[in-house]
Amino acid sequence: MGKRLQADPRARAWTPVLFAATTVVGGAAVFLSSRAVDSSRTAGRLPEAAVDSTLGRLALTAWALTWCVTALTVLAAYLMVRLAVFSLRTGTFPPPGTRTLRPVPVLTGTQATRRAVGGMVFAALLLGFAAFLPILMTALARRLLVG
Repeated sequence: MGKRLQADPRARAWTPVLFAATTVVGGAAVFLSSRAVDSSRTAGRLPEAAVDSTLGRLALTAWALTWCVTALTVLAAYLMVRLAVFSLRTGTFPPPGTRTLRPVPVLTGTQATRRAVGGMVFAALLLGFAAFLPILMTALARRLLVG
């Protein structure tokens, strides 16, 4: 059996905390974007017909939150490319110094290269999704708002 990278106890301890914090921040983003849509309506920046209906408010809120998802998707793609490049340079996956949540085997040679290239391909797919999602949500919001 090959070498194994042991789990980082600090990373394991912080994972539930970060998950809870992300959930709270996400809930706050939904709440605040909903209030921003309401305040934009009262300030006259949005047409009354757009926000009078529940579907209109939902479409505007979803469109605003789409940009949050897009930013996180771009960040995930960047981190995947960074990990893949570091893995290609060192010839191991995961690269030395990587913190993991559970013990994982260290891959070397063609297995590590294949995993790194797979990460780059997946990162490219994520970037394509990040580019397509705002276009899709803008079209959906327009369709719901116009009727």
